[in-house]
Amino acid sequence: MTPDNDGLQLACANGDAEVIARLATASLVPQGVPTDQPSFVVVPPGHTVHSLEILLPAPLRTQRRPVFQTAAAFVAYVNRFTQTPTGTPWTTAPLIYAHEDTGCMTAVLDHPTAAQPAWGQHTPEFKVKLTREWKAWLAVNGKRCDQVAFAEFIENHLPEIAEPVGADLLTMVKGLDIRKAVQFQSSVRLDNGQVQLTYIEDVTGTAAKGTATIYDTFVLGLAPFEGAPLYRLTARLRYRLESGKVVLWLDLLRPEDVMHDAWTHLAAQVATDTGVMVLAGQP
Repeated sequence: MTPDNDGLQLACANGDAEVIARLATASLVPQGVPTDQPSFVVVPPGHTVHSLEILLPAPLRTQRRPVFQTAAAFVAYVNRFTQTPTGTPWTTAPLIYAHEDTGCMTAVLDHPTAAQPAWGQHTPEFKVKLTREWKAWLAVNGKRCDQVAFAEFIENHLPEIAEPVGADLLTMVKGLDIRKAVQFQSSVRLDNGQVQLTYIEDVTGTAAKGTATIYDTFVLGLAPFEGAPLYRLTARLRYRLESGKVVLWLDLLRPEDVMHDAWTHLAAQVATDTGVMVLAGQP
């Protein structure tokens, strides 16, 4: 008995694997199907259903997940599939999901709508890359160290210090390091926001009293991730007098606010550049 060809074509169009298997195994006579619809073949033993889409001149839908390293490349790719060369939007319903915690944006170019189902399998991605400078300053945030280690870090990162002049801050830290043999006794906060440390130094058997001044705060100019503008980030210089020595560290003032602001502006810029709605979350 030959199965109903119309029934097989309908089953193929609907992707009904069970019906396809039943109809196809009813006869050994090959049954044709339209080339613009999903085609299947039943392979014995077990009569497993396999798609023949791979044999078509072109796939029936795009299934890609490219990953981009810059926002510009991500925007260019999205625009390639959502706009015509003249800039007129195509009849598609893409959405972009922006997940702040992971710094990842995912565009679903074949997104379903209330009126039209879609597979949602064309999903380019872009993930922000933190700058080396941002990662370096966050790595030392709250970490205590001696004057030598602190001075070395400041010297290696002078370009990121906006206020005061980086060289002045370095001179201050190195000045503390020179006084290895002194005993720091007390500290006083001055009207200009700096802190004055009082120390006793043994000079040729005589105790000489002196002072050293350190900055209370300084300002960094940092881009949290590549492509973001520079942000002013305040760092509070902390210290403790321990056994006559000064232990230094810095506390960055709410770096998460800087990251949030940079991410918010990036999401808004992507929405403007693509004309696609950006939603906070993951697909």
